[in-house]
Order: sequence, then structure tokens, then C-alpha cells
Amino acid sequence: MCRQRSAPGHAQAVVDRPRCAGPSRGRTALRAGAAPRVCGLLIGGNAGTFHYRPEEWDRLLAFAADLAKAWGTRWLVSTSRRTPPYVADKIAELAKDESTIARFIDYRTAGPGTLPEIFGKAEIIVCTEDSSTMVSEAVSARLPVVGVAPKAHRFTDEERNYRSFLIGNDWCRVLPIAALTPDAFAQALSEIEPLGENPVDALAAKLKERLPELLGDSD
Repeated sequence: MCRQRSAPGHAQAVVDRPRCAGPSRGRTALRAGAAPRVCGLLIGGNAGTFHYRPEEWDRLLAFAADLAKAWGTRWLVSTSRRTPPYVADKIAELAKDESTIARFIDYRTAGPGTLPEIFGKAEIIVCTEDSSTMVSEAVSARLPVVGVAPKAHRFTDEERNYRSFLIGNDWCRVLPIAALTPDAFAQALSEIEPLGENPVDALAAKLKERLPELLGDSD
């Protein structure tokens, strides 16, 4: 992914090749009034200044069930090495209802490297905000991304600037877990314009455009 982080007097570009970068999806269907058939839910856990209370995990899973009931949406859910075991157990229990969870990828048995499967099938991604990697890869996959945050969290200045950059480009939105409802989710999705091109290709095109100028400077 090509990330351009900016702050007063400071600019930094970080280029990572995304695991999956397919065509931009999601907003056309939302504009037409069609609810997404499949959503991805990427679940992290406590990390640094991010601390999830048990009731926040319960609220997140209740939201997933509420959305499935209200929209007919099914979820592809993936946990990470930071996900508390009791949360993974709750998801496994919820996954017994296939009308809510179409597939549960439990990190404890599946291990890492499972996100491309979700990116290839989901129309929208919901991602806990504790992981910049998950958020960045979902944006790179050119999917609408909604981050969900616990009450207890804080970003470094650099990370706050980066997240503001993603939001400012309308590639993602963030909602507090406590405020998650189908209506709030729909409003957030209506404001998102997924990344429209492969960021690696975009960077290559920009370099090609600049090459004559750069070569001219070396004469």
C-alpha cells in the first residue's frame, strides 16, 4: 500500500504491496440502495493504549447479529493473535447461526495469512482500530472500511495523522463501538469512496511520469 503521511513540515511515504487489491467495490451497490450481502469483520484485541472492555466485545457481536437481521448481511469473521480466547469462543458460538456468520476463521487454529480470503469475498470491511496493518490492508484492497474503536484508546501523533489522512480521503470512517447501530453504519458507509486504483500501480505511474524530469536533472 502507498501511504502518504503528512504533518506540518513533515511528509513520509510508506509503500507496502497489498495482499489483495481487486476492483473497487461497495459504494455502487450502496448508492443503489442494496444492502451488502457479505461483510468482513476483522477482530484484533488489546494493544498499547487500546483496551476493550467485555461489554464492548458483546456490543460488537450484537451489532453483527443486528445487521444480519436488519439487512440480511452475512459475516466473514477473522480473529488475530491478540483476540482474547473468551471473545473467540463467543464468536464460535455465534457462528453456529449461519444466517449471521457465513465463515469464522479462528486464529488459534488457522494461524496468520487468512485476510486475502476475506478481502476476496467481502463487499465491506469492519475492522477494530487497534491494528493499523488490518486497516491499511483493507483500504489497499479497495473496499469500504469502517473502523470500530473502544472508549479507551489513544493514537501517537504520527498514527493520528495517518488515520486522519485515510479519513480525509474518504477511504474509511470510524465509529465508537458503543455507537454501533445499522443506521450509524449505513451513514458511515454512505460517506466512503474506496480507493479507486491499485496503490502500487499508482506509485509506479507517478514514478514513470517523473522519470524524464529526474533524468534531465542528472545531466
